[in-house]
Amino acid sequence: MVLLVNQKCGACKKSFTGGYVQVYSGIGPPFVTCERCGAVNNNSGSVSEWSLRSTLEKGIFLFEHVFSIIVRCVLWMLPITVLLATLDIFESHETDGPFILTLVAVFLCLVSFGLLRFFMRLKRAIQSSNARMQDADYVAELVRLGLA
Repeated sequence: MVLLVNQKCGACKKSFTGGYVQVYSGIGPPFVTCERCGAVNNNSGSVSEWSLRSTLEKGIFLFEHVFSIIVRCVLWMLPITVLLATLDIFESHETDGPFILTLVAVFLCLVSFGLLRFFMRLKRAIQSSNARMQDADYVAELVRLGLA
């Protein structure tokens, strides 16, 4: 089940998300400034800077995302298995060895590409987070809001 939220400004109720969207847990500024009224809204429940997270929070973040990638790859294997079975590209019906090996190879490729994509995006997000944390004004705002 997917949880949908419509994040709104606490002061003027303007929607930050433009409607209901899936809950996101990620790396980024833990506060949002409303464009309409200028109010600062705490977003630290779902988004935080990488360096502000504890080792346990970093581990949980990585586990959740890697697990999600593996589950999606398992789900993608169902239509791929059906497609390969219906194409009947494996003429030998005596043994399912080549078919199983092909499925394992496809699964490993899906997982590899998924993990590669995730870790490349994670690297960029951490670099952006570290750059924001180098800004003294930004860090002062985090301290003022009690988020650092």
